[in-house]
Amino acid sequence: MPFEPDGPFRGSTAVAAGLLTRGVLRGPRFQKLFPDVYAPAHLENDLLLRSRGAGVLIEGRGVVAGYSAAELLGASSGPEDAPAEVLLTTPRCQSYGCEGVRVHRDRVEPDEVTRVGGVAVTTPERTAFDLARWAPH
Repeated sequence: MPFEPDGPFRGSTAVAAGLLTRGVLRGPRFQKLFPDVYAPAHLENDLLLRSRGAGVLIEGRGVVAGYSAAELLGASSGPEDAPAEVLLTTPRCQSYGCEGVRVHRDRVEPDEVTRVGGVAVTTPERTAFDLARWAPH
């Protein structure tokens, strides 16, 4: 049975599990969102997909935040071409960033995090706070 993911996934994990080959991963069935993060090619590369992909990218090192959190929480407020936004919380995490991802660093309390579709995101209240303080002046 072919590997048919319904959203973003780690390419290296799928290859290591024998679900697909590197060649298939680079072929027309999948689109690369970020380093080692892929999605089915038929999905629109919009802020929602990039936000879900950013959650895969930073899993365990932070949370999806800002416009991306708002998108996942169902309160879309960012421009369609906005980069995915993440909030890194792990002090050991080196300076991290890649094209298409805006990285913020801050502390996040446990009660400021929720999960949406398996992705760790800031709560609506924390998201509103972050959007207000990160907004261009």
